[in-house]
Amino acid sequence: MACGGDDTYSSDVTAPGGYYEGRLTPDGSETGVPVEGIVAENGQMLLLDDSERLYLGRLQARGAAFSGDYRTFNMLGQRGPAITTGQFSGTAEERIGLEGRFTEAGGSRGSFSFDYLAAGYETPSSLALVSGSWSQGGVFTISETGVLSGTNDYGCSYTGRLSIINAAYSPYGLQLTETCGTTVRSMSGLALYRRDSLSPGLLEFGEGLVLAAADAEEAVLMGLRR
Repeated sequence: MACGGDDTYSSDVTAPGGYYEGRLTPDGSETGVPVEGIVAENGQMLLLDDSERLYLGRLQARGAAFSGDYRTFNMLGQRGPAITTGQFSGTAEERIGLEGRFTEAGGSRGSFSFDYLAAGYETPSSLALVSGSWSQGGVFTISETGVLSGTNDYGCSYTGRLSIINAAYSPYGLQLTETCGTTVRSMSGLALYRRDSLSPGLLEFGEGLVLAAADAEEAVLMGLRR
C-alpha cells in the first residue's frame, strides 16, 4: 500500500478524484457506516468513517472502472495503530460518485456508495494559502514553500513538507517525519484545507487544515486552526 509517492502510470490510467460522502455497508448490514473523504488527482485517498476508522491508500481508474488498495487505522486519538488492509473496486461516474465493493484481509467485505461533493474538492490549492501558524491538536508552522514543523498534543514532534498535487483542487500531498521519544517514523499521506462552506460532516470543523499520514504501523490525524 502506498499512501504517497510519485508513482507514474500509463496514459489510460487516471484517478476518480473528488471529495466524497457516503456509506460502507458490510454484507449482512442494513444501514452501513457513514464515510467522508477525498481522492486526489494522483489517486491518493483519505477516508474517515464515523467510528474514527481512517482509510489511507490509492485508487486508479481505467475508463469507468477503478480499483485500489488501502490500509485502515483506529483513530480514537490523534495517533492510531494499523488495523488491516483492504481493496476497493467499482465504477466511477465522473464528478457524480463512486460505487462498488470492498474486501479486507480480516474477511470483512461489502459494498459502498459515495456521492461527489464539488464544494469539498473544486477549491484551488496553493502553498501560500496554507502557510503560517496553526494550532489545536498541535502547534505547527508552514512556510510559503510548504516546509512544516511542529508538535502535537501528545508531545511528538514533526518535520515535513506539503506539496501541490493539482493546483485546481483542494488536497495537498504530505510527507512527515514523526519523532515520539526515541521512535522516528517516516510517514506519507494527504493534507486538506477546509473552508466553512460545507455542511457538518466527519472532516468538517469550520475553516482549518486536516493532516493525515501513516507508515505501515501507525497513522496520525490532526485538525488544525489558525
